[in-house]
Amino acid sequence: MKGKNTFTKTEIKQLEQLIELRNNTAPSDQKGIRQKMRNLGFYGRDDFGINDLQLTDLQLLIFKGRIKVTDDIKSVSMIYPKSIVKPKTDLNTITIPKTPKNSFDRFSFNNIDELKNNGFIGFKKISELFFDTSCIPTIKGIYIVLYQTKKPGDFLVEGTGGYFKRKNPNISIDLLKSNWVDKTIVVYIGKAGNDSSKATLKSRLSQYLGFGQGKSIGHYGGRLIWQLKNANDLVICWKPLVIEDPRKLENNLIQLFVSKYGKRPFANLVN
Repeated sequence: MKGKNTFTKTEIKQLEQLIELRNNTAPSDQKGIRQKMRNLGFYGRDDFGINDLQLTDLQLLIFKGRIKVTDDIKSVSMIYPKSIVKPKTDLNTITIPKTPKNSFDRFSFNNIDELKNNGFIGFKKISELFFDTSCIPTIKGIYIVLYQTKKPGDFLVEGTGGYFKRKNPNISIDLLKSNWVDKTIVVYIGKAGNDSSKATLKSRLSQYLGFGQGKSIGHYGGRLIWQLKNANDLVICWKPLVIEDPRKLENNLIQLFVSKYGKRPFANLVN
């Protein structure tokens, strides 16, 4: 390898910030950012065959074991292969230009490209996922349900959600209409896993989809989407998380959504 394949959590955080910064920088100004990544020991094209590195590429390299993440901050000489010249910059004091966390401060919640640029993948219709969930990774993360029809939501009095512990998952049409949020494609933001939970995107979304098929499953959150007449056409995307806590990122996104639209996403009920 020209670089290395073992990084500390601090270095992974720095790489994530650099990737986000590069994605928001003109191509002519990206050379210095790429050099900072090399100073950390990351050579995307030479070591991993990646030309246009995205957050999801880094996450998948970690998920597949091609990059190892350690808490143990060893000396540079122990981490770097002998063939690599140690960078002159102290890895623990690298100055990275401040960028908004996950670039979400400019998030409109109304643009697919924004989601992709911020590490969301998948973008599968619910009707597809009902039959095959093999594309969903077994890793913690957050997910978003998207409503891409321009018309306002059209609702069912009785949705397809399951009666978990005999509790009716449906609410009135009037309440559904009052919860609806115009000028956004986001109808629900959910999380999977945290420091004390082993839930993964695959396990959590499988529960969610099962609930939507009428099964008695404990995924009561986000249940309102199952009262949409075109629920099967909704699209789900997800962002795998290696280090970040899904609870914090989910909360940050919901709070940002509230600041933009005055209320929570359609299916993100308070309780």
